[in-house]
Amino acid sequence: MKISAGLCVSLAVFAGSAALISVRQADYVNADFVAYSTVAHRVIGSPANSVTGSWSPLFSWLMVPLLTIGIQDLIAGRIILLISGLFYIGAVHRLAVKFFSPETVFNRLLIHALMTCATVQAIWFATYLLNPDLLASAVIFWYFVIVLEERTATHMRWSFLAGIFLGMAYLSKAYMLPFGLAQLVMMTASNLAFHRRLESPPQRMLQLTSFVSLIVGLGIVAGPWIAILSHKYDRLTFTNAGRANHANVGPRSFGQDPLWHPPLTRDYILEPVIAEEWSPFSSFENLRHQCRVILHNLTNCIGLIPGWLALSGLAFCLWFRHKQTASQHHRLQIAWWGLLTTAVYCSGYLMVNLETRYIVPVAAPLLCLSAAGFISVVAHESKLFGILDVAKSVRGEWRLAATAILVVMGFAAVDLYSIACVAIFHPQSTCMKQFRDIARQLDDAGIKDRLSASNRWHDGLYIAYARGNVSNYLGTPQASNPTDIADELLSSGVSLNYLWLEQNDTTSAEDQLQALAGGKDCVTILGLKTTSHMTEIIIR
Repeated sequence: MKISAGLCVSLAVFAGSAALISVRQADYVNADFVAYSTVAHRVIGSPANSVTGSWSPLFSWLMVPLLTIGIQDLIAGRIILLISGLFYIGAVHRLAVKFFSPETVFNRLLIHALMTCATVQAIWFATYLLNPDLLASAVIFWYFVIVLEERTATHMRWSFLAGIFLGMAYLSKAYMLPFGLAQLVMMTASNLAFHRRLESPPQRMLQLTSFVSLIVGLGIVAGPWIAILSHKYDRLTFTNAGRANHANVGPRSFGQDPLWHPPLTRDYILEPVIAEEWSPFSSFENLRHQCRVILHNLTNCIGLIPGWLALSGLAFCLWFRHKQTASQHHRLQIAWWGLLTTAVYCSGYLMVNLETRYIVPVAAPLLCLSAAGFISVVAHESKLFGILDVAKSVRGEWRLAATAILVVMGFAAVDLYSIACVAIFHPQSTCMKQFRDIARQLDDAGIKDRLSASNRWHDGLYIAYARGNVSNYLGTPQASNPTDIADELLSSGVSLNYLWLEQNDTTSAEDQLQALAGGKDCVTILGLKTTSHMTEIIIR
């Protein structure tokens, strides 16, 4: 199978599979997308009010031209993810071809294996949640492609372009900025180490002028946004997301997820009221707690990428067995680059809340690349895999390619299962139809959109989103008894309260209705009885 044909097959498989799953997911939404969509609409209507340090802007900015031509929010978001998946696969392919020249059958098999990994990840994260993680992964892989070019080390134009892509990666996901800079330091140290061992290392170090050019390109793209955020928050700021996530795992908050249990606050989805900030260096107890969080996240991280860790680990063991003959091969730098880049990328997330979408789309191809590097070293230094290059016929190579693809898919079993779950069970997503139905019933009853609250934070948010005014949604009361809840709602100016009940549970509703009716300024109550789709409403 030729490499160009293999790339076309990967793109076609992705486009077909992701499009079908996206159709099944077409009306499903998640809370983060409500924020990105709200930012996009504000960019159109009131740009100054669209600035927030909690959500990276590129995903929202890319939605703007689609929204202006009349494409609906959810469709616009899915279009961006589908396009991101195509660029993601293209970047991994370009990286694979750079490391493994497709002149031999064996190298082509390695490239097909890497493309299989990338295609699986692209399908999963183009359909999983409406978030910019796949977009950020695509941009950062294109940054890798450019920064690893030989010309980048000595040509200012190429290093400048690398800085542009790193800046775009930051705008798509703020974490990519510190990661990209840390990875650059790691890459320079790695090149120095290999330069001492090898006469002709495969990757040259950036010269000072090229490094400066890269920083200039980064500054041109990232600098204006950092300046805007710093002006808004009156301090040097490149993101608030890291602070929020770190506060969310504080000694008083670990395991409780306080992010979605805020007090009644307007525009909370765009400017989250984070938990109490803390430092691991302020006390020994805090330091011990941070170590506990890191250990907890490390075990979770291993559980998120078990197949790819196993593949890389097996390849490492294979190389280690032939270390005496393969230790000096320059291809070894490929393997260690993939491992070290994965370690640098994952290490930053160990200190905060950890989610699958943060880790897998970047780590999986890097670990697969590392495994390919170790195997390639052994293959070029021993006769163990020499038999693979005897396949001179097209049919023989196709069979070998199919075998390589099936082997990689075996290590991707967890990821394939997750793709099936996305298509069937829609994890972490909610269908908007039920909330549009509720919004329509409210409109039919003549109930205007006002400051609102809900005893279920996300459900209230989705009703506000369906009614087109997320800013009027204040969240969930923190009080526990009906009288205190009524006082909290009234003092916050809430005039529309969504009360979600379990089936046949009317006692708490009657208590709240009585408490709320006692005041002169009575809060309108909607008792919402949950059915399988939560669409039946009773207006009190």
